[in-house]
Amino acid sequence: MLIRFKTVNGKPGEEPVSEICTFEGIRYEQEAEIAILSTEHRAHDYLLPMRKAVYEKFVDTLYNTISRAMKNPGLMVEIRGSSVLRVKHGSLTRGLGIDQYKYEVLFSAIKD
Repeated sequence: MLIRFKTVNGKPGEEPVSEICTFEGIRYEQEAEIAILSTEHRAHDYLLPMRKAVYEKFVDTLYNTISRAMKNPGLMVEIRGSSVLRVKHGSLTRGLGIDQYKYEVLFSAIKD
């Protein structure tokens, strides 16, 4: 399943870049308050800072959207809202200013 989102590397003044990846899974790191998207990109981790309660709702919405997208070939799942943080694989950072990040999951009309 393809997933699309905007990423930043966390540099001041940086413009977000759209990325399309193969979604492989998501997990939550409690101490860092960050959700980590697993993709085919082995050199990077994709981080979504959020609290645990928000993560649980986000994952429910994400997997429901994936289930619907699988029934509609050619559509992909899109994460909108705050940019996803792209970091070097294994360099987990704490979600500073965690309440400023807001995400939603939608279908994308963009064909893959």
